[in-house]
Amino acid sequence: MKWRSILELIFPRQCAVCGAFDQDLCEACAAKLEPSGFSCLFCGTENLDGRTCFFCKNMYALDGFTSSVSYHDPHTQTIMSAFKYRNHRGLTAPIAALMVRDGGPLGTGCMLLPLPLAAKRFRERGYNQAELLARELSKISSIPLCDSSPLEKIRHTPQQAKAKSREARFTQIENAFALRVESSSFIANKRVILVDDVTTSGATLNEAARVLKEGGARSVWGWVFAHG
Repeated sequence: MKWRSILELIFPRQCAVCGAFDQDLCEACAAKLEPSGFSCLFCGTENLDGRTCFFCKNMYALDGFTSSVSYHDPHTQTIMSAFKYRNHRGLTAPIAALMVRDGGPLGTGCMLLPLPLAAKRFRERGYNQAELLARELSKISSIPLCDSSPLEKIRHTPQQAKAKSREARFTQIENAFALRVESSSFIANKRVILVDDVTTSGATLNEAARVLKEGGARSVWGWVFAHG
């Protein structure tokens, strides 16, 4: 018997929301999650595909984003807490399945790139939830994953959720990312899709997009599970 099977006998899988056994996220709970819809990430104007609107595109680097569920939904917050802070990595597959089901940024020349964590945060958590999602999304969507990430987070920043204002989120993430010069050719003239678990103000996605575009990316979109 495999070690995983033995561990599941001792610590059976349970739905992160309702506690039902044998599933990390049961179908009933997944079906109840509040959808997020499509809108400009920065001003909230509703649209058909999540594209950054005409007025905002002159101020922000991110070309658009798509998300599956609303972060205002308490069940979504429960899922994110388990996935991000309680080592519930089994949620990777059901979260990615919902992201693909609800559609993502598609097109030719696309490449998935998980948002990197600062070294300090990675040591604290032991894993990067964005990387787990990006690998699963690549597997089930057939969009290539950039294994040798040209993007790195060079400065530890406070958790965005703890920022007191939208302006503070943009300020504290400024200049937190940089390109690795030796691998920047991977993004030249590519359509990069940044993967993360959740976005609120869009500050982190936008700052990463700015750095990637300065490095030669043709366009940069965000693909996240939750928005709110």
